[in-house]
Amino acid sequence: MKNIGRCAIAADGMTLDVSKGCHGGFPFPIPKNGVEAMWNKKAAYMGAARVMKTASYYVKPSGEVVITNQMFIYEEGGLYDPDKPIPTHEWGLRSEYSGPARIAGQATMIVDGLDGQRKSWSYQPATRRTRLAPDLAADTPIAAQGGAQLYDQLNMFSGTLERWDWKLLGKQEMYIPYNIYSLMNPTSDKCGPKGLFMPNHPNPECVRWELHRVWHVQATLKEGKRHILKKRDFFFDEDSWIGGIQDTYDHNDKLYQVLWAPLWPDYIKKVTIGGSSFPTFDLSTRLYVFPLVSQSWSMDKPLSSSQFNSDTLTNFILRPGGY
Repeated sequence: MKNIGRCAIAADGMTLDVSKGCHGGFPFPIPKNGVEAMWNKKAAYMGAARVMKTASYYVKPSGEVVITNQMFIYEEGGLYDPDKPIPTHEWGLRSEYSGPARIAGQATMIVDGLDGQRKSWSYQPATRRTRLAPDLAADTPIAAQGGAQLYDQLNMFSGTLERWDWKLLGKQEMYIPYNIYSLMNPTSDKCGPKGLFMPNHPNPECVRWELHRVWHVQATLKEGKRHILKKRDFFFDEDSWIGGIQDTYDHNDKLYQVLWAPLWPDYIKKVTIGGSSFPTFDLSTRLYVFPLVSQSWSMDKPLSSSQFNSDTLTNFILRPGGY
């Protein structure tokens, strides 16, 4: 509640003004419009930073499963850095790919500034060079996810808000994936990769649903802007804003994709939290991609500036306990 009066939307109508000490927590505990609601989503708590070990699985309608990537992911929430009372950026991401062989050794880094600008870099071991990668944004398909997910679908939504008209449609009750212990901590092959992936959908015995209040935010593509999607409906968990469901529509107004953002409790942080286990279901091709988090480590502070910069992409630094 301390953020009431110290957090505001800037004059451009899209970015967050932190000049009065907006820091930590939801910027707008009582959101009045879609832009404020989306900044609550962007500021959803995941700790100051975290590291996750993940693998993504691409499931074809035939039931064939292809591993598209294995990697370590580092995320930091710029609004929660304990050493920066005035935040300098919104979100940071670093990915280090360990497999499969065709992408092993690659690394990427993304930093979303509070000015709405994204800076991104990519390291390719074949060239041994780190380059700016401006395409890692908006509706560019994520190659490491089999092209089934877009860069601005990371964490349900990432990047600038400027392409969309945002409308807050209020609250409603909805069943969303919640407290899915069998999926996040599988104790048998039934809910591990061998038993989880079925044609068209994951094993229903492994996904738990609960009736929760959700905020409904609708995004409609602005006139003159380009994107492969025309409309997006977000349903964010009322308590945490970090997860829920997203429906996307193509330019023929047909339901195109459904994205899940499952939630579960973090008993160390004593909060509801989500991860990067965000499956994307393509209803036109009947395939889906499912990233699974196998391990996660919470950090009290983000990486130092000497570690979290594009020059370090030539070396892998994300390891259990080694960051």
